[in-house]
Amino acid sequence: MDDPKGQTDQEFRESLERCAIPNHAFRHRDHLRLAWIYLREADLDTAATRLSESIRRYARHHGSIQKYHETLTQAWAWIVALAIAEAPFAGTFDALLAAHPRLLDKDLPLKHFSPGLLWSHDARERWVEPDLRPFPGSR
Repeated sequence: MDDPKGQTDQEFRESLERCAIPNHAFRHRDHLRLAWIYLREADLDTAATRLSESIRRYARHHGSIQKYHETLTQAWAWIVALAIAEAPFAGTFDALLAAHPRLLDKDLPLKHFSPGLLWSHDARERWVEPDLRPFPGSR
């Protein structure tokens, strides 16, 4: 099976989309990288849809669909898109992380969502709007 480390962005995306990356090897940083790849290929709405579909398919394939969280997936797409907009010079994912190391903070969505809302069943199943602070340029 593939290991996401050392792969080109295209190899990584293809490995994830074929569900070839072991479940234990797909971590937070890899979720961000997939969002970055999709955002470099398409607008936010299209990238967020692709991200949601790919991660849901991957989770289902690995028997962990119960871990999938729609609002978190969409929120991270927004957060990565904002980081890209603030660092247009970042031509690689590693350069984006160097410009925005806070992306590695898994609690970053809690700046926008209260824990009660973010961890609710509704938020897991579908997109819910932030209750603390909207994303700039929200839909």
